[in-house]
Amino acid sequence: MLLYLVAYALMTLGFFASIIAISSDTRPVENADDLAGVAKTNPFAAACLAISLFSLIGLPLTAGFNGKLMLFFGLIDAPTTTGLGVMYRVLAVIAAINAAIGAMYYLRLLGIIYLRTPLNEDAKSKGAGPIVAAVLCAAGTIAIGVYAAPLIAAIRLAVPIR
Repeated sequence: MLLYLVAYALMTLGFFASIIAISSDTRPVENADDLAGVAKTNPFAAACLAISLFSLIGLPLTAGFNGKLMLFFGLIDAPTTTGLGVMYRVLAVIAAINAAIGAMYYLRLLGIIYLRTPLNEDAKSKGAGPIVAAVLCAAGTIAIGVYAAPLIAAIRLAVPIR
């Protein structure tokens, strides 16, 4: 669960940092339609946003995949001695269904970002802060997705398994 929390923090912070980097005074991002064509006007921020969305979906090679995988396996391997083992498995199925529903929403956002034409060609930068944060979060998301062993080892040291 701690691995998923770290992954979720990275991908969520990366998502919102990308939104801030894309937003401007003349073009605020207030709804999904405001992201139309961002890949053409601000491709770097759109790429960071796409990495965050892929991780939120749980695609392989992202931190979201490793986090969801560990979380689902933890639910499935829960001890059945307490009588709650069946409930954990039901919870795993419900979580998988919710992940699929969320994936449809995130893929819709990616379609808006990459497939639609820009509503406004204005691409003023908000400064370096938001894009640096988005890049760091995207890099962390990919790093944990590709090689999560150091983080898993640190979590196991911090929280011993009974």
